[in-house]
Amino acid sequence: MRKLLFLLVLLPSILLAQDSWVNVQVQPDNYPGETSWEIYNSVDEVVASSPEYTNTDLQETIVLLDEGDYNFVIYDSFGDGICCEYGEGWFGLTNTC
Repeated sequence: MRKLLFLLVLLPSILLAQDSWVNVQVQPDNYPGETSWEIYNSVDEVVASSPEYTNTDLQETIVLLDEGDYNFVIYDSFGDGICCEYGEGWFGLTNTC
């Protein structure tokens, strides 16, 4: 009986608990292979990284994250950025909760 009571007390927490998430949007410039990103947790471990970008289409990646603080770092391997001389690239992060 105690185990059942324990389970009933914890059930709402288990059912309602959810991880956090972030939607990473990347519109690469004309050289998509130069663009990449990483998400670091509070102890500087990489917890997510970008897929390889092979075209100039807008691409979205949903990243599931535990609660906490994170740093998002975006890279351009050539070093000229993702805007403007070589295409109108941009990035965005969203989370509607």
